[in-house]
Amino acid sequence: MIHSDLATEPSRTSITYGLQNYLMNDGAYLRLYGIVGGNRRLIDELALRLAARIRLETPVTAIGTDSGRPLLEYVANGSTRRESFDAIVVALPHDALGEVEFRGERLASAMRTHRARYDHPAHYLRITLLFDRPFWSGRLLDSYCMLEAFGGCCLYDESSRIPESRYGVLGWLLGGDAALTRVDASDQELIAAALASLPSDWPDGSHHLLEGRVHRWIGAVNALPGGEQPQSLDLRHRPEPIEHPRLFVVGDYLFDSTLNGVLDSAEYVAGWIASLVSDLVSQP
Repeated sequence: MIHSDLATEPSRTSITYGLQNYLMNDGAYLRLYGIVGGNRRLIDELALRLAARIRLETPVTAIGTDSGRPLLEYVANGSTRRESFDAIVVALPHDALGEVEFRGERLASAMRTHRARYDHPAHYLRITLLFDRPFWSGRLLDSYCMLEAFGGCCLYDESSRIPESRYGVLGWLLGGDAALTRVDASDQELIAAALASLPSDWPDGSHHLLEGRVHRWIGAVNALPGGEQPQSLDLRHRPEPIEHPRLFVVGDYLFDSTLNGVLDSAEYVAGWIASLVSDLVSQP
């Protein structure tokens, strides 16, 4: 379980982070919840609650300042545009930060330092299979179990999140070197290996297989969230406070590589911005 959670090898992370992930699997320490319908429901529900304009297919190419205000440069409908804002929140995975140009030597230097501090890549590879029915019914006591295959991986019963579904869905989460060494294997090879890894006392899953998908997330998560020497939350979320006090970053790599981690990070920055707005409103 820990191998799947950490997405890396023990030598590339810390005892503290390993212990934290171990405790997260202990029911006496915390309770785990699944979203009925899958995690996509969280995104859909958040979108329904937003009144802001959401610009899709609008990649940001550069971030800087304009008369002291945070400035975005982005591409929309094939043309480059620039727009300044009261505050900018950069909510990107660590491996995507390098795709944005940060202008001005102070900001560019601060962001290089920020990226280097959290440059501890970890890897996931997920194999998800759809079956005509949950043929493993009664064999799993929970919504997941551990397999010895792939260096130790977690097998999830994804269909448990959709009680009314007549289909069955299993997901294999490979972490660390097990994911990295198999990234070039074909989807069909990985699907066959996943089926072969099922417990021997289960029915033959290949007779029930409808389709499969493989997702490769190489370097997309973090082996040492918070860095080797964790900074204060303010410094983590505002890399350059002198000339860019309203440029914030949000990411799971600042807390831990989970959905909870990125939500904690976002909540911290949202609270910070709310305080700034409150101060502005209260000024005479």
